[in-house]
Amino acid sequence: MSHVDVVEEEIPLQETLSHFWKDETFHDIQLKCNDGVIIGANRYVLSIRSKVFQKMLLGHYKESCINEVVVQYNSRAVRALLEYIHTDEFKLGLGDKTKNPEEEVEKLTTLVSLASASHFYQLPKLHKKASDSIIQLMDEIPSLSLVVLEACTANDSTLRDEVKTRALSMIRTNVDSIKQENNWLPAISINTLNTMLQDDQKTGMDQHILFEILQHWAGNDEERKNVAKDLLGKHICLEKLDPNFLTSSVIPTGFASTQQLMQAFQVQALLANKEHAMFSRKSAKFSHTAKAEQPLEANPCCTPAMHRGFW
Repeated sequence: MSHVDVVEEEIPLQETLSHFWKDETFHDIQLKCNDGVIIGANRYVLSIRSKVFQKMLLGHYKESCINEVVVQYNSRAVRALLEYIHTDEFKLGLGDKTKNPEEEVEKLTTLVSLASASHFYQLPKLHKKASDSIIQLMDEIPSLSLVVLEACTANDSTLRDEVKTRALSMIRTNVDSIKQENNWLPAISINTLNTMLQDDQKTGMDQHILFEILQHWAGNDEERKNVAKDLLGKHICLEKLDPNFLTSSVIPTGFASTQQLMQAFQVQALLANKEHAMFSRKSAKFSHTAKAEQPLEANPCCTPAMHRGFW
């Protein structure tokens, strides 16, 4: 048998890089993820694709002399990062439709981590792809915008402004349904909640709903209740809440002080008096106008003949 007969099929050039990742024979560096998982890779392929990896693994940094590098991202995001580096693609099951909210949240948090990692390792095309996928998921499941806003707050310098803007927009337009989320709303941080409440474009968000969001987030946690008191004073106009709502919902929470409540009731009373006075003036003006325009009724007893006789 000739040498030609035993040669296996050649690997296409475009698949060569993926073999450096899939075949452990070529691994000469290990990436230790922040969840403890270790993933093998080839330092030269990483260096070709990323200037950051190049300086880290082939430069004068300590990583160039060791075989294990610690990365600050979870293993699912790192695998997606490596998949993109070797194939120009990443999947993460984005095309798979699932009704399991936990799976969607995991997928989304991985995308956020991937977007952050792609920014750090200077892979702009991957960063855009990950950001676009995040926006697509929010469009499909608006309540996920809470998770995205939380990630944007934590990684403000690494996620595109477009992502944060879209998250806030989705929250504004779906706030009534978002406040009913039992799992995600209480899980957001103080900074994220503050970002929601101080959103300059939240004009369409009802003050009652804002209060209910604050109440739901605080729950029975005393520390959160104290935070809620501060946020209520900064972002919620008590005078715009219905008096019955103030009495039945706000007062029992203890979020508002007696002074704040008194001021709200006073403003509401002044506005009510002003509206009543304005209504009274309009009513009187209308009544006067109606009388002035009313035609005089002729006296049936005063005929022309009688007038001539009188004169």
